[in-house]
Amino acid sequence: MDIYLTIRRKKTTIFIDSKETATVLEFKKALGILAKKDPDEIKIYKDDTQLDDAKTLKDNGVTSDNAKPQEPLTLFMQFKEEGQWENFEKPAVYTSPPELPDVMKTDK
Repeated sequence: MDIYLTIRRKKTTIFIDSKETATVLEFKKALGILAKKDPDEIKIYKDDTQLDDAKTLKDNGVTSDNAKPQEPLTLFMQFKEEGQWENFEKPAVYTSPPELPDVMKTDK
């Protein structure tokens, strides 16, 4: 099944899709092309847990149930810079847009 992800690091956000059956290493290779990094220089986190490169995304808890097109799952990325891993910090939460004016709301 297809999964839809938001990958965040500092002020960078990447929207990407993949397959549940892809290994984390395969996913990091695709992500590395976009981020211009070697897969060995990337770590991927779900919440505060680093994903295991040898396991599939599904085995790491990334499934089509929690990574939908209308609500992508957010993962976090950490880079190795000059031989050292940067400090892992979750980026700030996005702000919410203001509430719609009454004339733009639909009746439900």
